[in-house]
Amino acid sequence: MKIYKKLILLFLIGLLFFSVESCKKRVRLVYPGGINIESPVIRVGLVLGKKSINVSSTNGLKIYFSGQKVFENVLGVVEFNLNNGAITIQTGKETQILKGDLFILPERDSFLKIGENEYRGIFLLLNRGEYLNLVNILNIEEYLRGVLPYELSPSIYGEIEALKAQAVASRTYALFNLKKFEQEGYDICATQDCQVYRGKSGETGLTDKAVEDTKGQVLVFGGKLIASLYSASCGGFTESANKMFKGMGAPYLISQHCEYDDIKWYWLYTDNFKPYSMELDLALAINLIDEFDLRNGNNKISPERASSLLKKVAVLMDKDVDFFLKKVTIYSLLEPFNKFFSIYSKAREEVKPFELPNYLMIKYGKRYTYMVQYLIKKGVIGKSDNLETPLSFNKFVSILSTILMKNFKVFESVKFVSLIGSNLTLKDKNGNEIKLNVKSPILLRKIKGKIYPAHMLYLTGKEKIKIFRVKDELKMMVIDYPDFSLKPDNLYPFWHKVYTLEELEKTIRKFTPIAKLYDIVPLERGESGRVIKLEIQDENKSHFVYGYQIKKALNLRDTLFFIDREFDKNGIKRITFIGRGWGHGVGMCQVGAYGMALNGSKYKEILNYYYPGTQIIDYFDLVNGK
Repeated sequence: MKIYKKLILLFLIGLLFFSVESCKKRVRLVYPGGINIESPVIRVGLVLGKKSINVSSTNGLKIYFSGQKVFENVLGVVEFNLNNGAITIQTGKETQILKGDLFILPERDSFLKIGENEYRGIFLLLNRGEYLNLVNILNIEEYLRGVLPYELSPSIYGEIEALKAQAVASRTYALFNLKKFEQEGYDICATQDCQVYRGKSGETGLTDKAVEDTKGQVLVFGGKLIASLYSASCGGFTESANKMFKGMGAPYLISQHCEYDDIKWYWLYTDNFKPYSMELDLALAINLIDEFDLRNGNNKISPERASSLLKKVAVLMDKDVDFFLKKVTIYSLLEPFNKFFSIYSKAREEVKPFELPNYLMIKYGKRYTYMVQYLIKKGVIGKSDNLETPLSFNKFVSILSTILMKNFKVFESVKFVSLIGSNLTLKDKNGNEIKLNVKSPILLRKIKGKIYPAHMLYLTGKEKIKIFRVKDELKMMVIDYPDFSLKPDNLYPFWHKVYTLEELEKTIRKFTPIAKLYDIVPLERGESGRVIKLEIQDENKSHFVYGYQIKKALNLRDTLFFIDREFDKNGIKRITFIGRGWGHGVGMCQVGAYGMALNGSKYKEILNYYYPGTQIIDYFDLVNGK
């Protein structure tokens, strides 16, 4: 009787378990070898369109073909090569040729590997006739454990509420896109074109907790899963989906202000654009030369003209020195420079005897060799410069400007404070305010060590700035821009992309065929300021590009950009894109989500802000219509 009661009890428990599981549809899908995976199951395209793929494991793998085991307990790397529609399997000890799809399963307590990355679940190797697709099949929650660390790094954005928001958004995104690539035999790709996924190797305790704490939770609107788009940085404002993606009008994907990602910037413009180098610009700013001089700047400078410029420098320096050069070479400038700047005594302090080249010592002697090495060390001249070649006007002036900058405090280092109209406020190294008039200064931008002339510069207060001024008037400004960074302790979501005309033509031709590029013209912007309609003008016709396609056409981080053009006699010489943000700017801003979490917002508040009007429910309740 006791045994009978136990059987009844076990039956009832089993029935209850089956009812709950059936109700919630938490079924397990069974694969060859008896492996079963709890639904919802996702198929991730790991390696796509290849004729050769290598797979290994942490502790052995087995391979099934047409439901039958063909290899087991395989250690080391297994090579799969497609030849004439059939897959050649090379395990190191054995070779087989099979025509069809293969299941690759881990042995007990083992994980499959591609390179150094380990993966949960199983692999399906799809033979597509002309190529192979390797697909990772696993439960959605296990998949998310391999997504979160790469979509929102816990070592940089270590706020659990932001990570929970990301987990719900990523889960919803994946389930919304199930069977998106059905024709290729998988649901979602493993790159940033979908969601970055690298398997088990990058899993962390914090991101695992975010997945576990939100298990099964998805975002819905009107009883359906939403397209939970997100981007790394929105640059201060997200964009409405219908502005970036054609036909994707969604009431929950609208433009929102993103306070944490919004750094104010101020524009400084000039009509005094100089398409020269920093050295020539300085010579113009201090009235050493005028632009008439530069029209034939590549011609050799006469001894008379060079001598007169040296005299001007002497007056600027309040020195009673007069030189008349018979020749204008680097060698002929050594003595004048020594009189002006005492370069020989400075060289004896800064240049070591072993740095003196023997060939120069033999030809010019110790004194002049010291001076030459000093000028090279200071960047006044280059190692390859010939000391006795006659100098062009521009080369002479560049050398003169450079040595002035190296030996005198021509520029002041300052920090930006404010810009109201033409009134610019800065602070010097000691924190003293400098108030300047901005009329027509020469503007230069420095990006990754290279200096470019500019019609306009932006200022936030985080840039390194050097100025040359005369009393209270700004004559010249050089801004050294920091690198783009989304790290919270060094947030700087601004970027530059500099193209020569030829480089931009080559980039655009990868997207659409064009003839000779004439100009790039933003025609329309969205609520966030992103360019949503762009005209690409070539010599024959105009091409119009819309929304997210603009980012692809120009190969930029984002479409929240402005353009600065540099011209020469043939037209546009160089185009600089000045932008903010990274991605498409639609939906949740990851940097902004972190900022909200940092300020105390819970993950549901974050998701409600970036996807207004949506609800968070359990996926199985959605499936069952609850």
